[in-house]
Amino acid sequence: MWYVYRGINHTTRQIYYGASPTPRQRVDGSHCVGGTKALRDWDCDNDDIEWDVLWEANTQTAASAKAHELERQRAPKGCAGYEIIQTGGI
Repeated sequence: MWYVYRGINHTTRQIYYGASPTPRQRVDGSHCVGGTKALRDWDCDNDDIEWDVLWEANTQTAASAKAHELERQRAPKGCAGYEIIQTGGI
């Protein structure tokens, strides 16, 4: 099973969507401070970041496609004006 997850960084006013078979391990802070190119400026220890698992899929391809679809949509309610980070993804 693959999962689509989202990080909303209220400190930097940015939103990130990702896909992973182990989303809980991806949202433990390993993305931040250089762990992932897209989130190189995020500081999981100090930034106000809200993580959520949003969707599940049977394949990596389907999860990645859904994450990219979400990147193209408007920011969620309460996050108007936030930048949605566009990634090359998997």
